[in-house]
Amino acid sequence: MAADIAHVLWDKFSNTLNEAESELSGFTLISYFQEIKKDMETETLTQICSANVTSTLKWLYELNDLLAECRIFTQSKSKQRNKNFLPFITLLQENIFLRKTRRRLISVITEFRKFSQEGLQEKQTVFGVESTSFDMARHTSSDVNDVAKIIGFDEQVSMVEEMLLSENIGFTAIGIVGIGGVGKTTLVKKVFNSPKVKEKYPQKVWICLSDIEKEEEDLGVKVVSSIFDEFGHDIDEMTNTYGIIELLQNLYKFLSPERYLIILDDVCHSHEFFKNLDLGGVGDCFTRGLPNGGAIIVTTRLMEVAKYMVGNNIVNMEPLSKDTCWEIFVSNIRELYKVPTEIKFEQAEEDGQYPNKGKDTCWHKFVDIIRKDPERLSEDPNLVKLRDDIMEKYCHGLPLAATVLTDFIHEQIPQI
Repeated sequence: MAADIAHVLWDKFSNTLNEAESELSGFTLISYFQEIKKDMETETLTQICSANVTSTLKWLYELNDLLAECRIFTQSKSKQRNKNFLPFITLLQENIFLRKTRRRLISVITEFRKFSQEGLQEKQTVFGVESTSFDMARHTSSDVNDVAKIIGFDEQVSMVEEMLLSENIGFTAIGIVGIGGVGKTTLVKKVFNSPKVKEKYPQKVWICLSDIEKEEEDLGVKVVSSIFDEFGHDIDEMTNTYGIIELLQNLYKFLSPERYLIILDDVCHSHEFFKNLDLGGVGDCFTRGLPNGGAIIVTTRLMEVAKYMVGNNIVNMEPLSKDTCWEIFVSNIRELYKVPTEIKFEQAEEDGQYPNKGKDTCWHKFVDIIRKDPERLSEDPNLVKLRDDIMEKYCHGLPLAATVLTDFIHEQIPQI
């Protein structure tokens, strides 16, 4: 029965793509769908269903959702052309949607590779698209220019620090859960670079799991090797000689003398190697290499992944308040436009100093006031409305959205 549903879902995707071919013509991501359709033949679907029908159904539901969202987006984009939208706000909307959707498509393809028996790992391409096209999965690290400049997250930082700095002599496992762009990585960077945390945990290491999870094979070996590598140990000879059990034993010995903190950032899947990290030091998976006295922080978008890995010791992140998000926006604008110049707006318009008059001039005024004196924004109702629209329609309390938007504005208006 489940296999029959899978074929119905596939037929729905295939037929919808045929119907939408003309309206999606020229749409950047249509090639992804077309290649999926080309490479997924009926007999391939049958084989996959026989191996893992549940995962196949989830994959097909997501694939249909993505196609539906792309159709809705192209239709709304067509309607916007007939309205008086600011031109680069329309471009911004498209940019954000494409980035999010492309990442979801990459995730769908990665998930397919995970349960497929077709041996796609050995191919040079994935669904006919060269593997280099999928290198957009972000890389994260603990690097931060100035922790003091990170805005927001004070309550969550205090909560995580309290867990880490408790008198617990065992093992501490913490999950940070939230939607993409809500600031999970930024929060953990703030904790990771906290003087109090540094003092308690002399050994600290940051591993971005999205860099490793793309290849399921030997995941445990890759993770342990990455930890040793981050600590400056060359273990090529060890990985060629030892299996995962011996590597974990060596990791245990290495971590035992001092307290340690491991960050596993951007975890996408529940992998058996990471099961029950909250138990610490038991079992035959990653826990075998983790002695008491240490801590691990996992960031993920999925609550089920966090619970699978760390149990119930979870910090659930919500979007920031509008005021905090606006503070981030203002801080980024002032950082991007560092050199102020005195401009009298009325005179500037008369002299043609603004490259774009009319509605685009509003954006120049908006940016210039923010970088000089954000409090003055309240003097102009049009700019106040523009600020409110940005926060409510485009940022939604997500610091990443505020950062992307300021970068985009700077690209469109490089100088004031």
